[in-house]
Amino acid sequence: MAATTRRRGQSSPLQAHIENGALVYSFPNKAAIAADDSVDVFLDDHLVGTADVDADKLVAQVSLKQFPPAEFPARLRGLLRSTNTELPTTVVESFADLLKSVATPEVKARISEVEQQSLTIAAEIADFPEYPREFVLIVNGLQVGAGTSELPTYVGRPTSLTHKIRFSLPVLLRDGDLVAVIDPVSSRTILTVAITWMNLVGPVLNALETLRGEHQKATEELDQFRSRLDSFTNITSESAIFDRLDLYYHLLSERLDRALRLVYERTGSEAPETVPAPADGIRQIQPPQLEGIGFYQVEAGEGGEWRWFGPRVTLLFREVPSSASSVRLSFDRMAPGVEPEKIRATIDGIEVAAAVRSGAEGDCEIALPIDRRAWRPDATVIVQLVFASAHVPQSDSRAVTAVFTGAELV
Repeated sequence: MAATTRRRGQSSPLQAHIENGALVYSFPNKAAIAADDSVDVFLDDHLVGTADVDADKLVAQVSLKQFPPAEFPARLRGLLRSTNTELPTTVVESFADLLKSVATPEVKARISEVEQQSLTIAAEIADFPEYPREFVLIVNGLQVGAGTSELPTYVGRPTSLTHKIRFSLPVLLRDGDLVAVIDPVSSRTILTVAITWMNLVGPVLNALETLRGEHQKATEELDQFRSRLDSFTNITSESAIFDRLDLYYHLLSERLDRALRLVYERTGSEAPETVPAPADGIRQIQPPQLEGIGFYQVEAGEGGEWRWFGPRVTLLFREVPSSASSVRLSFDRMAPGVEPEKIRATIDGIEVAAAVRSGAEGDCEIALPIDRRAWRPDATVIVQLVFASAHVPQSDSRAVTAVFTGAELV
């Protein structure tokens, strides 16, 4: 470290040096200072510290323990407050030089984590805590690694910080191994400890805790996936899976039938004989007999049985009477925010206008005309409903729209 003096353009015998973590100014005589004088030390425009001048010893010791983060070499500028006189400019070449000025740097260290391939030390640093430090790891008297400390997030000017130093281990630690951590700048040993079985069990417990957390996360994700799958397809049992597969097969056959009819019409070929339609009359379907996808399991109460509909519903009605001209769907109520007038409906792929009749108690009936152009040879009708919105209750993950209570083919 070098010191130069600038005092009103003239040289001065005043001396400055760093000792015990402080910048010490030595004045030649009492004439150089005023009564109750003090010294301010700056790093660029940052005030590093202030100290009163000891009139008897003719010295001022400005602590540098609150030295702000800086690039080295760093220039410290002193100012004598009484006369606003600049004092010697002191150059600190490196952080190592600054740290070496502290006779016994204060560091409290402990082992915070032991893993198979690493060792982590927590070091509480009081001297110049805002600077990362380099440390050396010694195991059984042999240097096995080095590490640079990581600083935690902090606000303001802390008086101490707990740094984390992580050392990579070339070999596994064993019970009884002697571990030491050394600060090479001050040549101080900040930690000496013997490894015990408690340290070695730590990684196993941490691994188990990690696995337990990952298992819990995977279980929650699986439950969420099952819930979404149930909301989409309403599959809640193995028998329901086969019912849905049967329905998908039926829908695929229906598309094939349409394509074949189109071929017969264009080629003039004779179409196969159709299945005779059931006798005239009204056919009623209750919630347990409802076939399709997009709705939930049957629920029951004092008012009877019902099913909640989802936002997209496909219904399959078999053995439709030849006299049937419409499908009437009855609902006990609509979910909050769902408007039945905004429902889009198709029958066998042809969009139809829905006639909505709302009751005084919130019940609703929707009538859908059956377009004879879409009449199927197997006497079935496929209805598709798309709701403009859906409601998700706080206590339920399902997206619901309406409470279905029955259907009629008339």
